[in-house]
Amino acid sequence: MAKDAVSEFTHRATDAVSEFVQKATENAFERNTKTTGTAIELTDKAAEAIVPLKDQAVEKFVVATDATLEIGKRAAVATSEFAQIAAKGITDLAEKTASAVSELSDKVVEAIPALKEAASELAHQAAEKTSQMASNALSRRSTNEASQIGDKVASDEEVSRQILGIFMRHRIPASGALQRNNFFDVRDGDFQRGMNKAIANNWITIDQRNRYRYELTATGYAVGRLIDPATRLV
Repeated sequence: MAKDAVSEFTHRATDAVSEFVQKATENAFERNTKTTGTAIELTDKAAEAIVPLKDQAVEKFVVATDATLEIGKRAAVATSEFAQIAAKGITDLAEKTASAVSELSDKVVEAIPALKEAASELAHQAAEKTSQMASNALSRRSTNEASQIGDKVASDEEVSRQILGIFMRHRIPASGALQRNNFFDVRDGDFQRGMNKAIANNWITIDQRNRYRYELTATGYAVGRLIDPATRLV
């Protein structure tokens, strides 16, 4: 009886273990199947999600490439335009510089005759000044010689020539005039006698509107050039 009971218990235990193992194996297989299915499902979903991302990435890459090309084109156009503007600016500057140099050269050429004329005028004035200084020296010498004579009175002719010499020292041309204060070298007592003689010789005339203004005639100018050595160089 006991042996049968043990055998029965063992048999039942073996069946229970076998059933448990079978169920455990089935559960494991079922779980494995579910896990695998879930993994496959996740893989499919991931693949499905990657496709639009890939398309978007490709699209953005294309857009970026187009933008880069457009920027390159615009940069090239801008560089070309800048180069043209710079070249035109340099050309304009060169033309303006050449024009300014040419204009300055023309002005220099135009100024040369004026400079020559000015130099000639200065030389003429210097010659006149030198001649006048020499004439003044002669006049002072004549005055000193006359003063050394003492009481000797100059003749009307001598005084008239002295007056005519003053016209020559001042480089007065024919029809030119001097005022009374220009004849301070002539003594007051002799001036009127000498002036009357010069008028009588048709060397000098008195201005009708100003009796202290004396005009040199053409005859007086010709005689004055002969009697004043300094004026012969003119």
